[in-house]
Amino acid sequence: MEALNALRESVLSGAIATAERDATGNYTLADLPLPASYLLPYKSLLGKGDFYSVDAVVYLAKKLVSAGGASGFRYGEYVREAKRDGVPTVNIADWKILDAFLTGKADACQHVYPDQLPDQVVPGLDGAAATKRKRDDEPAGVPGSDGDLHMADVDAEGTLKAIVANELRLRNRNTMLSVPGRSFDAVMDILYRVGVEEINRTKKLNAGSVNPNTITAPKSSGRYERQTTTDAAMRQMGADALGLESVGFGDDEDLQFSQPSQPSQPSQIPPPPPPQAATAMPSKQRTQQLVVPKPVARASAPAQPKMTPLILVPPSMSTLLNMHNIKRFLEEGVFVPPEEAGAANPKKEVYLRVLRREGRDPKRPVKYHVTDRDPTRKEDWDRLVSVGVLGKTWQFKRWPHKGASSGDMVDTFLKVAGVYFHYADEPIDPLIKQWNVKLIPISRHSRAKDEAAQRAFWEYLDGFVASRPGLRSRVLT
Repeated sequence: MEALNALRESVLSGAIATAERDATGNYTLADLPLPASYLLPYKSLLGKGDFYSVDAVVYLAKKLVSAGGASGFRYGEYVREAKRDGVPTVNIADWKILDAFLTGKADACQHVYPDQLPDQVVPGLDGAAATKRKRDDEPAGVPGSDGDLHMADVDAEGTLKAIVANELRLRNRNTMLSVPGRSFDAVMDILYRVGVEEINRTKKLNAGSVNPNTITAPKSSGRYERQTTTDAAMRQMGADALGLESVGFGDDEDLQFSQPSQPSQPSQIPPPPPPQAATAMPSKQRTQQLVVPKPVARASAPAQPKMTPLILVPPSMSTLLNMHNIKRFLEEGVFVPPEEAGAANPKKEVYLRVLRREGRDPKRPVKYHVTDRDPTRKEDWDRLVSVGVLGKTWQFKRWPHKGASSGDMVDTFLKVAGVYFHYADEPIDPLIKQWNVKLIPISRHSRAKDEAAQRAFWEYLDGFVASRPGLRSRVLT
């Protein structure tokens, strides 16, 4: 605890602003030399992680002092600068607690466990200077025998909000489908191939459509050419003498018998002839009696014209692709950093027209519309094919898809192709890894790799549209 108290004294006296490591890699805090890697008794992640080193907490304290206190401190800038300087960072859930204790706003500090520290060399301390010190008396800020902790001056509400913002549900519709080391790439490939086969089959059917007027009557199976037992019995009973005709199909397809025009005179009926072998009626005569109605051509609804596909980019200068540089990336395969593109062309367009030649006939490019404003009309939502994601759920808070307003993005990314562009050397937010979006890395310095990133985008978009017949029927890609 001596090291943490020495660090607090340096902050209160203002000496922390000039604290630097000497040639041996040690800090001198309140006349106490401490190695940069020496572990302080504060445990990270609100007592659930590892101990912070002197180097990490000193770096945080110096950034807080240079920012004029917690009100001017920007945690994102601090993390970027710490990674650049190769210094371990303090978690977002811990920095306010440490700031309150080091600056004297709070007399006690949570999550301090000196009895759990590993053995480590502490030069400059008397007594058990070479090992961890265990004492019965506990200084202020360390949990006592009753475990009571006091943080009257700490912003508990702000800390709680920061913790909740970083928490992830263990089980939801997204994580149920997330399996480490597994992916749905094979399934998506199958769906893509099925979609391509469906497109080819539809084209063949449209190219070789059949004229209903050319349909011919099917060949007779001979069923009506055979003499039945009923026909033979009627012949023996003298059906011809009574004027009864054979059964057949007329134009109205009704079975009917014709009656004689004159009433029959009583006459002696000759004896029936001896049974003869059944003779088949000529097929030509029967096929003439079979009338095949021509199918009635139904009037089909006029085909709706396909719409221009719409691509949505994030309305932010912090994203890699926005309205300033998206056109050149999609058309030419050249990535211009957003800062340079914004400086070269400060005026931002509301809508851009992009002509796609990648994977298409260069003489007949396909037109796309690009904007960073959420659609306001239903027809614009219907032609939305892709969206660049920021990794924040508030980006989709007003989207009409199921669950989007509450942060559930399953339905959204089943209907719209989500794409996340990021620098290849930057870590990816865990939340984005849970979403069904395409991760496309962009090299920070090598522009020769830009065309591969552009090609990856167009190929993913083609596969996505091809696997969704409803979307494919609405837009022209």
